[in-house]
Amino acid sequence: MLSRILAAALLLTACAQAATLRVPGDQPTIQAGIDAAAEGDIVEVAAGTYVEKLNFLGKAIEVRGAGQSLSVVDPSSASAGKARVVTFAGGEGPMSVLAGFSLTGGSANYGGGIRCDGAEPTITDCTISNNTADNSGGGLYCNYFSDPRITDCTISNNKAGGSGGGIRCYYSSDPTMINCTVSDNTADGDAGGIYCFDSSPTIANCTVSNNTADGDAGGVYCASSDPTITNCTISNNTAYDDGGGINCYLSSPTVTNCTISNNTAHGDGGGINCVQGSSPRITNCILWGDAPEEIKITSSCSPAFTYCNVQHGYAGDGNINADPFFADAGTSDFHLTAGSPCIDTGTADGAPDTDFEGDPRPQGNRVDMGADEYLSSPGGLELELTDYRSVYSPRDFLGLTIHIKNSGDEPAGLTKGVFFATSPPSLDYEEALYDGQLFLIGEGSTFTYEWGARIPSSAPLGTYNAGIRIYDGDTEISSDAFDFEIQ
Repeated sequence: MLSRILAAALLLTACAQAATLRVPGDQPTIQAGIDAAAEGDIVEVAAGTYVEKLNFLGKAIEVRGAGQSLSVVDPSSASAGKARVVTFAGGEGPMSVLAGFSLTGGSANYGGGIRCDGAEPTITDCTISNNTADNSGGGLYCNYFSDPRITDCTISNNKAGGSGGGIRCYYSSDPTMINCTVSDNTADGDAGGIYCFDSSPTIANCTVSNNTADGDAGGVYCASSDPTITNCTISNNTAYDDGGGINCYLSSPTVTNCTISNNTAHGDGGGINCVQGSSPRITNCILWGDAPEEIKITSSCSPAFTYCNVQHGYAGDGNINADPFFADAGTSDFHLTAGSPCIDTGTADGAPDTDFEGDPRPQGNRVDMGADEYLSSPGGLELELTDYRSVYSPRDFLGLTIHIKNSGDEPAGLTKGVFFATSPPSLDYEEALYDGQLFLIGEGSTFTYEWGARIPSSAPLGTYNAGIRIYDGDTEISSDAFDFEIQ
């Protein structure tokens, strides 16, 4: 393994790099950087607030900020008229990357924060907040075959005068949203959170919460659309008409392993409302605490609810009606706790391999219902590394012993072990030693494993830091590291 790591470092050093244009070092503004960039270049933006609006101009380039709270683009004081923050309208594809920004203060008829027209950019690690659209898509507007990939983003406190306070997807636009939060957005029309019309987005591992619509669908509106919604929490949304959590109109969404809770409709369907021939497929979901009812179906619809926990009950294979024992629904903590009837009562048919936090499914004999797969407490697992040296030469064998001690009074487990190595300036590497089902260590027991790798003859001389981290899902339990030199 170490051979691969050091070889990768050499390869990275030898490879030609794309040009990097720094803002404000090389170019005075972000747009000037975009204008000057060639295909494949990186526009690297320092921390600060940039009063401008951006257009990618169809270029396959990366525009990277210093982080969501550090690099801010706010065009609100740039002109007296409307100014959208970012526009993708030149046929941009996945190699057009926007990452590490806060996009705020935008205003437009459609898409106050971002508008995509016939584009498929990658948008990651961004906050899109406090933008407005007179019509639709306060945060984002996806139009005319636009399929952006949106990951690890927060879309919050945006407003639409029409539909889609957070996002509107329109006219065969099928975005992919993963690990995103859509919260506290408002719409004067339908869909405080996400509006889907003639589109079928993929929405996975997302939180849709505290959104408000004066019309239908506080959370998600599906109109002539068949989205796939997986491992999502849809909670505390409000519709002043129908469909507090989800509203379906001429649509057949597939909703799997989602938690739909504490949503409110002032009309029908606090959790899910289905009208006009809709046929949603809802599997392994929890619908609990919604008002005035969990599910409202008109006679022209043909939904299928299976292996769901529905408050007050609903007919279907595997369905139950029992308190899910959330950790704290009042603070929107919808993790399952010990003894929940949702544990081991779902079906593997169509279920995702992980839950909303990346924890493997199943942990027990069967898949759990809802967005969370219940994990027993990691307890007192402690990692220690021994039997390594401080100085090595090329072609030496680097060996060490891994000790994982459970100091708790019950079995405890981990789901992932990662080897990491760093060597300034070029090497920063991780590789999974273990990534699978929950690995249990008995109370008071210590797991011991000897591991090593041959250092290649071509390894650069210098100081290295290496070690192991162990995880429960994405939560680091313990780590240990050591320094060594190659002389």
